[in-house]
Amino acid sequence: MRKAVSHAPKLSAEQSNAMAELRDIEQALASAMEKGIVPEARELDMLVERHHRADIYDHPDFARRYEELAPGLASWLPTAMKAWARRKAA
Repeated sequence: MRKAVSHAPKLSAEQSNAMAELRDIEQALASAMEKGIVPEARELDMLVERHHRADIYDHPDFARRYEELAPGLASWLPTAMKAWARRKAA
């Protein structure tokens, strides 16, 4: 049996760590939502902040992922996150 060959570019250790952290954050956010925690809940602040700090939207794999969800999302989402951070800091 032949193994599938991945044509995706190899990630650096830093990129792999960032992706692993983002998966953890996304899983925690999904779990919070499934538990019925409202998006405005202060208990989510740390998770949302971690998601914002990850700032991974320039990486081609993430841009592709978000563009597959909706054309333009890869540029829209970081703008929304930065606007949120500015409002939060005010």
